[in-house]
Amino acid sequence: MSLGFMLADAGFDVWMGNSRGNTYSQRHINLEISSDAFWSFSWDEMAAYDLPASIAHALAVSNASKLAYVGHSQGSTIGLAALASQPALAAKISVGVLMAPVMHLAHCSSVPLVLLAKTNSDTVARVLGVREFFPSQKAMSDLFGAACVTESLACVGTIASLLGCNWDNLDPERMPLFMSYMPSGTSMADMEHWAQFIRQPAPQFCRFDFGGECAGPLGHPKPCNTHAYGTLEPPLYDVAAIRTPLAFFSGGRDKVADAADVRALAAALAPGMVVAAHEEPSYEHMDFCWGQNAHALVYPRVLDVLRSYA
Repeated sequence: MSLGFMLADAGFDVWMGNSRGNTYSQRHINLEISSDAFWSFSWDEMAAYDLPASIAHALAVSNASKLAYVGHSQGSTIGLAALASQPALAAKISVGVLMAPVMHLAHCSSVPLVLLAKTNSDTVARVLGVREFFPSQKAMSDLFGAACVTESLACVGTIASLLGCNWDNLDPERMPLFMSYMPSGTSMADMEHWAQFIRQPAPQFCRFDFGGECAGPLGHPKPCNTHAYGTLEPPLYDVAAIRTPLAFFSGGRDKVADAADVRALAAALAPGMVVAAHEEPSYEHMDFCWGQNAHALVYPRVLDVLRSYA
């Protein structure tokens, strides 16, 4: 019932992507995990460095020239940012399948996410020295897993309140497995990037905004857009420059990747780049991963796209 297994059963060589800062990315060649420098990243760095490196590795090991990319939520964002900023990637990706894709959050209606962003909770966390969001220690995973055994649906409450899921579409027997891996952690800077998107007066798909002020207290230098980019404002990602075929799967009840925002994303692409688009009316954000009917409603359509373009 999981997409990865369905793809493998269909004959695809499946590589599971990974985002820095989570359970499986807690080491660095030069940096200590306890350092500020280790956690100084958002999905900008994942798009600029991690995804291209992962693709290059998968192609080298598989002795292939191209692969198909499947992303959900921020995984879609990373793919879009990488393709928009690195045209050479188009030669390595045959098609991108984006589920619940997020380019901006103009219509985000997740009350907790909007409240956290509007109250500048991310800025407060940074001032207090909080570097990690949803810490991924094994003890936390064990705690969630144990909770699912006794309260099969209560354990998803925190994630569901932030992102949304269709409770009627969850399989209680599978939730202990899911929650033994989730949440898996990221940086506060990553979440701050999303909070910036919610606070935008007009939606823009742009890099992390370090601000225009380059001097901190007592005149000490601090990160700013001028130092990071050479411009007062963070550069935009030009999705119109993407030359990779893309397929979109959105949810009619998604409070994060609102269907209207997904349609705006599709409209911003160059003509001919959208090769498939499907909106599942009852789906919320996490249904694409957790939904017990995704194997019937969504994944066969994904397979159709991959068979046509991969």
